[in-house]
Amino acid sequence: MGECTIGTLANINNCIWTTTIEHSVPPGPGLSISISSDLNHLITKRLFEYPSIHDTHTGKLLMVAEDGGGSVMGTAVGFTPDGCGIWCGADEGVDQWKIVKGNGSSIDKLDYLRLTEEPPGGFSWQSSCGYKVTDDGWILNFNKERLLWLPHHWQSDKRGRMWSGKFLALLYGELPEAVVLELEHIL
Repeated sequence: MGECTIGTLANINNCIWTTTIEHSVPPGPGLSISISSDLNHLITKRLFEYPSIHDTHTGKLLMVAEDGGGSVMGTAVGFTPDGCGIWCGADEGVDQWKIVKGNGSSIDKLDYLRLTEEPPGGFSWQSSCGYKVTDDGWILNFNKERLLWLPHHWQSDKRGRMWSGKFLALLYGELPEAVVLELEHIL
C-alpha cells in the first residue's frame, strides 16, 4: 500500500484519506491512536493527558474521557470489541468508559466505569488466537510451542505490540517503521 503517515487511513477499497485532527499534538513518544471498527471514530492519547475521541472524517474533537482514576498514566487505548466503549490501559490497571450516543451516531457523553480487570475481548496486545510473546522474545502458539524468536531490537513492552488474528504488529519508538508478521505460515 506504500507509505502512510499518522492520521492516514485505508479502507477496504484500498483508498487513502488524511484527516487533520483538531486539538492534536504532533506524533512522538507516548502517543497512542486507535480507530473504531466502523472507521468513524479515533481515540488519541498521550501520556499525562486524557483520551480524546475524534470524528475520523472531519478530525473534529468530539469528547475528552475524563474522571478516570489512572487514565492520565495509561498509554494504550482502544475501542471495546462491540464498539460501545473505550478503554485506556496501563500496568496498574484499566479505565473504561461506556459511549452514550444521542440522535444518530453522535456521542453525547462518556460514562466512566470502574473496572478491576481487562476490557471484554482483551487488550490489543493480547492475541485472540492464543499466541503469546514471552519475556525473552519467543512467540508461542496456542500449544505453547516456540514459533519464532524476535531479535533484540524487535522486542518491546507489551503495549508496543498489536495483534489482529494471526498478524502481529510491532509498533514502538526503537523501530524506524512498523514490523508486521503473519504467523499462519510459520511452521
